[in-house]
Amino acid sequence: MTPPSPAPHAHAQSTEAAATTTGTKATAAERVSTRVDSTPLATSHSFHSPDHGAELCFTGVVRGMEQGSPIRGICYTAYLPMAQARLRALAEETAADHPQALIYIHHTLGEVAAGEASILLAVATPHSAEAFAVSQTLLRRLKLEVPIWKKPIEALDCP
Repeated sequence: MTPPSPAPHAHAQSTEAAATTTGTKATAAERVSTRVDSTPLATSHSFHSPDHGAELCFTGVVRGMEQGSPIRGICYTAYLPMAQARLRALAEETAADHPQALIYIHHTLGEVAAGEASILLAVATPHSAEAFAVSQTLLRRLKLEVPIWKKPIEALDCP
């Protein structure tokens, strides 16, 4: 897996995997890359691995409604050391349960406008069913376990 290098940013907290092998030869830690920071998200991610027949890229986009009210976006905040550590642990635990999976997750912080992406989650596995299962597990657990908080930005607040 060759994850993209993070863009330099003064307030960024990122962890990049230094994997040089793929599949079961690499440890779970070598098969994951996670980021929680305020840098813009990439529009996609590819692992370019001949051992993985399925690459699934999920982009979470901010909706224009929150609990029935229009919003212009969401402001995401986090305690970076805790959020990054928990996201990394979650990705490594999932990779350990799926020994051939490659995982990349980037959750952005700060203000994200409605219609824009706040999370990019990419998974590569030998087969598609596993890629969908791993992605679904990661997203569900991320929302429950990673301390990233969101505050809707009301549409009425927009100048």
